[in-house]
Amino acid sequence: MQLFKNRNLNSVLLVTLSVIVGACSASAVIFVLYNPVGDGGATRAVTNLDQSEPTQSFQNGTTGDADEHDASLTRSVFVPTNIQSLDELSEYRSPFDRGIALRGLLTNANEQQIIDLLEESKSIAPSTRAQVQSVILQRLAQLKPRNALSRLEGLNDQHTGEFIESIFSEWSRLNLEEAVSHAVLMDENGKFSALSGILAERSDLSEEKRREVARRLGNEQYAINLIVQEKVSDSTLDPRDAWYELVNELQNDFLQSQTLIDIANAWVKKSGLDVLNQVSESMTNTHIRSSVLDSVLTNVAQTDPEGAFEYALGLDTSGFNSLVSRVVEVWARSDPTAALAAIANIDKSGLRRQLEQSVISAWAFQKPHDVLVHLDQLPDHLQRPAITASVSAIARTDPSKAAEFVAGLEDGVSKTDSAFMLSSIWSMKDPKSALAWILGEPSIEHIRPQLLSNILFRVADEDPQLAMDTALEQPIDEESQGLEVMVISALARTDIDKAVEFLARVREGQTQAASYAVVGAHYIRDGETQKALDLAKELPESNRTYYLKELLPQWASSDPQGLLSSIDQLPTDEIKSRAALALSVYDQWNNHLTEEELERVAGFLTKDDAKNVTKGIISY
Repeated sequence: MQLFKNRNLNSVLLVTLSVIVGACSASAVIFVLYNPVGDGGATRAVTNLDQSEPTQSFQNGTTGDADEHDASLTRSVFVPTNIQSLDELSEYRSPFDRGIALRGLLTNANEQQIIDLLEESKSIAPSTRAQVQSVILQRLAQLKPRNALSRLEGLNDQHTGEFIESIFSEWSRLNLEEAVSHAVLMDENGKFSALSGILAERSDLSEEKRREVARRLGNEQYAINLIVQEKVSDSTLDPRDAWYELVNELQNDFLQSQTLIDIANAWVKKSGLDVLNQVSESMTNTHIRSSVLDSVLTNVAQTDPEGAFEYALGLDTSGFNSLVSRVVEVWARSDPTAALAAIANIDKSGLRRQLEQSVISAWAFQKPHDVLVHLDQLPDHLQRPAITASVSAIARTDPSKAAEFVAGLEDGVSKTDSAFMLSSIWSMKDPKSALAWILGEPSIEHIRPQLLSNILFRVADEDPQLAMDTALEQPIDEESQGLEVMVISALARTDIDKAVEFLARVREGQTQAASYAVVGAHYIRDGETQKALDLAKELPESNRTYYLKELLPQWASSDPQGLLSSIDQLPTDEIKSRAALALSVYDQWNNHLTEEELERVAGFLTKDDAKNVTKGIISY
C-alpha cells in the first residue's frame, strides 16, 4: 500500500511540475525541485532499480523492462533527492539528474560551504570533475566573483578557460562594469575567456555596448563575429538585406568569408542564380569574391549543375577557369556523360581540354570501374587520361586489381603511363609487393628498368639489402648508370654509413663515380668536407675528375669559404675553373664573398667558364 501511495505522489508531482514549467521561470522550477520533502529526509521515487514494479518508459509510448543497451533512451519516473556530498552524485545514472542534484546542493549553501565543495570536487571521478567544478565556481561567483577567480589555482589548467567563462558570465549579470574592469587586468587568454563568458550571457546589450566591452578587452572582432552570426541566423531577416548590410564590413576579413558564403547561398536559394550578379558587383575584394562565387556555384552544382556551369562559363574565363573546373567536377559525380556533352560545345580548345580532364579525374576518382566500362564511348583523346586516372584510383584501394588491368592493356603509351602510376602508388603502401609485380609480370618486361628506377628508393628505405641485390641483377650498358646509384642515393639520406658500406658493391665506370659523388655530396652538405675528399682517393684516376666536378655545386652552396680556401689544392686547372664558376654563380644569389674574394675567384676561370658566370649557368 505504501508503494502505491508513493507512486501516486510521484504522478501528482510530475503533473504539478509540468504546469510549473509551462507557467513559471526555470528558477521557480528548480526551487520546487529542491524543496526538501517531509522533514528533510531524502525521499526517492520508484526507479528501474525497484524490481517489484515495472519501469515506466517514455520510448514510443511503451512500458516494460528496458534492455541495458537502451538505457539512454528510457527514463524512469523520478523525484530528485537532496544530497549531502558530491560522492552521492555517483548514484545518478543520468547526467541531467546529476546536474539537478548538484544545483540542489548548491542552492542554499553559503560561501564557505561552496568553497568546501570545490575542494571536495578535486577527488571525484575525472570524467565529471571539470563539469562539477564549473557549476560550483559559477555558484560561488554569484556570491563572491573575486573569490571564485582566486580559487582557480590548484584546479586543472586544461579547463581554466571554461572556468573563467562560467565566473564572468555570472559576474556580468551582477555588475558588468566591475566584471569588465577586472578582466582588463588579466592575461590575453584570461581576457578572451572572460569576454566569451560576458558576451554569451549579456546578449541583451546593444551592439555598440558589446563592441565597446570587446574593445576594452582587446578583441572587438570577436563581438563583431557574434553580432554577425546573430543577424545571419535571424530567420526574419531577408538574405538580400543581410547581404547589403554586412558585405562592406565583412569582405575584407577572410575569416568572415564563410558568413558571406552562407548569406549568398540563402539568397540564391530564395531568388535564383541571377542574384550572383549583384553578389559579384557588390564586392571589391577580388579574393573574397572568388571564394564566395566558388562556394556558391559548387553548392548550386549539386542540384542544378547545368545552370551552375552556364553561369560559371559566362564569367571572365581569364580569372575563373578554376571555378568552371570545380563546377564540372561536381557535375561529374552525378552525370559525367552529360558534363562531357556540355563541355564539347565550348569553342576554346584549351578550356575545353582542361574541363574534360576535370570531368575524367572526378569521374575516375569516384567510379573508376565505371569509367573503364564506358571507355569505348569516350573520344580517342580522352581514353588515355581516363585509363591512367582509373588505374590510379583503383590502385589506392586494390593495387592487385589494378595490376591485372594494366597487364591486359596493349603495349603503348597508356600501358606505360598506367604502369608507372600503379608502381608509384603501390610502392608507397607496400614497396616489396610492388617490386615483386615489376619483376614477375612478363607484359611489362620492356619497361622494367624504368619501373624499377621509379620505386627502388622506397624499397631501399624498407629493405636496403633487397634493393641493392635487385639493382645489381639488372643489366647496364656502357652509356648508362646502374640502378644501384638510386639505392645509394636513398640510403645516403637516411643511413650514410650503410650507403658507404654498399659503395664497395657498385659496378665500375659511371655507376661507381656517380654513386661516390652522391655520398660525397651528402658529406659536404653535413659539413664533413674531409670525408668527401678522402672518398676521391678510393676511386680510379679516371673517375676522380667526374667525382670532384659533381661535388662542386653542393660545396659552393654549403661551404663557399671552405671551397675558396681549398681551390688551390684541386688537382687540375679545369676543376679549379669549375669550382670558381660554381662559387661565382652561387654568390650572385647569396652574396657570401667579398669583392676581393670574388676577384681572386675570377683568376681561376677559363674564358668559357667566365662567359657562363654572366649567364648564371653551371654547365658540365
